[in-house]
Amino acid sequence: GFPREFALYLNYCKELRFAQKPNYAYLRGLFSTLFKNCQFRDDWIFDWMVKENQLPPEPNPADISLLPDAEGGNMYEEMQKLTADRDAWKKKCAEQQDRIAKMRKEIESLKEHIDLYGSKPYPSKMKSEGP
Repeated sequence: GFPREFALYLNYCKELRFAQKPNYAYLRGLFSTLFKNCQFRDDWIFDWMVKENQLPPEPNPADISLLPDAEGGNMYEEMQKLTADRDAWKKKCAEQQDRIAKMRKEIESLKEHIDLYGSKPYPSKMKSEGP
């Protein structure tokens, strides 16, 4: 009454020699294919997570937001927050890089001015920006 993948697995293991390394990709593929062919859903709820005499909740496969994170929150919302934070930091870093490039350009202009005019007043091209 078991699927043939179990027989293939057991026979494969039985034929292995002591020093022979198993083909883990093949063995894992046997059960991955069986899992898909049986039309099981990977709901990330395992037997040891369900209390005795309790059925696991039926997740909506189209709604990834049902998967909880470690604190019982919403993994999808947390991921979106992290993505938004990352994007904000990327923007801030890009702005800082632009500011640094402008300052380097200003420094080069100042060096040229000093070489040409010595200590005469330098007309800065940069806007005075706050911290």
